[in-house]
Amino acid sequence: MPVAFKSNNMIITDKEEIVNRFNNYFVNVGPTLAQKIPHTNISPTYFLSGRNSSTFALFLTSPDEVIRVVNSLESKTSAGYDFISMQLIKSIISFIAQPLSELINESFVTGSFPNELKIARVCPVFNRWGCSRFFKLPAYLNTAQFLQNL
Repeated sequence: MPVAFKSNNMIITDKEEIVNRFNNYFVNVGPTLAQKIPHTNISPTYFLSGRNSSTFALFLTSPDEVIRVVNSLESKTSAGYDFISMQLIKSIISFIAQPLSELINESFVTGSFPNELKIARVCPVFNRWGCSRFFKLPAYLNTAQFLQNL
C-alpha cells in the first residue's frame, strides 16, 4: 500500500484518514448514485414487454459435473475467504459432491444466492499522483469458486 494518495486535490498521508476516506467513498457510492436517478411514473413492467431473443437457461447440475469442475480448477494451498484451500476441497469432493450439487440446484430453482458468496474485495490502483481507479475483485470463497463454471 502506498504511503499517500490524492483525494480532492489533497495529498493524504495519514493511514487512518486514508482508511476513512476509502470507507466513506464505498459506504456512500450507492446512495449517491441512486439520488442521481431521475424519478419517473413509468412502471418497471413497461420495460418487460415483448420477447427478448437474448435469453439463457440454467440446467440442473449433477454430482459428476461438480466433481469434474472442481477437479479442473488449479490445486492451490492458499485459502479463500472461507479459509478452505482448493487442495482440501479436491481431496474431499467425492464425499461432498452430492449435497453440494443439491444446494447448487436449489439455488438455481429458487433464484436465491447466499449473501456470503457475494463478497468482493475493492482494490485501489495507485499511480504516482495518487489513487486513480478502483477495481472490484471477487474475493471468492474457494467452496463457491467453481459455481461460475457450472
